[in-house]
Amino acid sequence: MNFGSPYRSPSASKEKIYDNQEVKKYPKDFPVTKLPKYVRKPGGNPTYTLEAKPGIFLYRGSETPGLPLEDLIGIQWYALDLPNVFQYGYPSKYRLNRDLNLLAIDEIKEDDPFFTGLDEDEHMKNKFNKFFIKDEEGNKQRVSIAQNDYDLCEYICSLGYDGYAMNKMKDDSGGEFHAEVGLNNGHEKLILIEHINVDNITDENDEKLIGKDDEPITNAWIEDSVLRKRQRAEGLKNRKPKRNSLALSEDPSLKFKPMIMDEDDNYGDDEPFIIQGKPKIFNFESPPKRQNTGPISPFPFSYSSPYSSPSIKTGGKTKKRNRKTKKNKKKQTKKKNKKSKRKSNKK
Repeated sequence: MNFGSPYRSPSASKEKIYDNQEVKKYPKDFPVTKLPKYVRKPGGNPTYTLEAKPGIFLYRGSETPGLPLEDLIGIQWYALDLPNVFQYGYPSKYRLNRDLNLLAIDEIKEDDPFFTGLDEDEHMKNKFNKFFIKDEEGNKQRVSIAQNDYDLCEYICSLGYDGYAMNKMKDDSGGEFHAEVGLNNGHEKLILIEHINVDNITDENDEKLIGKDDEPITNAWIEDSVLRKRQRAEGLKNRKPKRNSLALSEDPSLKFKPMIMDEDDNYGDDEPFIIQGKPKIFNFESPPKRQNTGPISPFPFSYSSPYSSPSIKTGGKTKKRNRKTKKNKKKQTKKKNKKSKRKSNKK
């Protein structure tokens, strides 16, 4: 049995996988791959053909250092430029063992067979409309939602493509989304060149490569990035769902956090709680205790029952007194009847 932490440092395994410890330079030793011009045949979809020839490489970041090629099963994502994979994990370099036929997803138009075919699958059409959105000026933006990306790529591969590819474009936060390739079963289509030791990479000026946080890229930097990502994922997995009936308060002493529910019933933390498109603000200073007078109200803003009136009093003691009074009256009536019979008999 192994009771070790799942976040244990993989330093030992890193030492085993880096056979080549010589210092390498970027981009000389890690050339940037450029997608060819897309081709749109009559009656067909736009496609990129990525050829298996010298100088064409794909890069991937893995949470596991030295991930074996045979583990690249199913849908996986790859970048065309090495620095774009550091945020995802320990980088590896691959070349193609055959040409790849990739849907040019960033060039799809509304009259292309791929798009018109989505009319037959409303569920997948919704996913495509999440994958790309348009800004106020009509420019396309990339929105990355992990499960949505996976489902759409799986659908594309079911049409006979090796996957999809796209050039860099703006994302929905105003930044830039890097060029990428979504590929199915990379273990059958790629050749592993090397697992890259980022501690031994410099640029052409012998300076360390710098991450988005302006820190030098090292194996320790990647290890911390992977750890944070795992902890975030674990936190989301264990987070208790928030109920719609939770109240928001304008009183800062009450620490209710603003929420928003999107169309997938997920909650975010940056917007007020939305019900039917309008923000609802409630203030529950001290909710009254519910009396046992009827069924619970279906509305979250009320703890009292609309089915009873507190002015109507019913109880056990009153009923008992009424029953005793009736019995006494009956006894008195019987006695009077007996006396009247006796008098009549005497006469």
